[in-house]
Amino acid sequence: HLAQIAASSTLEAQGDNNYDAQNANDLNYKNVWVEGATGYGIGEYLEFSFPAQHPRLTRIIIANGYVKSESAYYNNSRVKRLKVYWYHERIGSLNLKDEI
Repeated sequence: HLAQIAASSTLEAQGDNNYDAQNANDLNYKNVWVEGATGYGIGEYLEFSFPAQHPRLTRIIIANGYVKSESAYYNNSRVKRLKVYWYHERIGSLNLKDEI
């Protein structure tokens, strides 16, 4: 069973590239979710919802930034501090490295 993913905003598709929230769960680093808010995306988020019978999560892998290419990485914003919530309760914060 796949997770349902909601985003606070999403950048409109550009040419053949779409930036849908579901891209954050397809295991393809060339597909990305990009927030669609003005500015640097501070406060934007993804929300993952899993069905009750979903296997237990044991690891979360984060590719921070648009890692499609080196130029895409450096020409776009990246997350500096990531807040993690479980059932709307904050359970931690992660400081992410700024490296490709």
